[in-house]
Amino acid sequence: MTTYQDKLNNMIPLGLTSSSSKQEIINITYANNVGNNLLKFIQDLKKNIIRKNNGQMMCPPRITWRTTGSVTLNCIDSLFLYGALRNSTFLKIVNTYGKNIQIHKQYLYMRSQGKSYLKPIKPQ
Repeated sequence: MTTYQDKLNNMIPLGLTSSSSKQEIINITYANNVGNNLLKFIQDLKKNIIRKNNGQMMCPPRITWRTTGSVTLNCIDSLFLYGALRNSTFLKIVNTYGKNIQIHKQYLYMRSQGKSYLKPIKPQ
């Protein structure tokens, strides 16, 4: 039986590893909307936990990107996957993508104000 940390490691997008650089993460997460799918996956995990707490039915989280390994998920996995996210490579990848999006939005805002700001990492 695989642990939930192993399941998260198998859900890492194809082409990324735990030692991938920020540029490699940005290149792959911007391709084919993978980064948004990763963020939506984490949101779905959290929504399932809220549903369970409210006495509603949970649905199995959907993986809509190409993964490094095969993963099968059921409804209850949402609870344990969300708990296993804390120190995972999966979360590191999602955070790198999310932070770059925030930097990009702030960069555009500051540029519109005539000020300078840190430039985001551009996908190649």
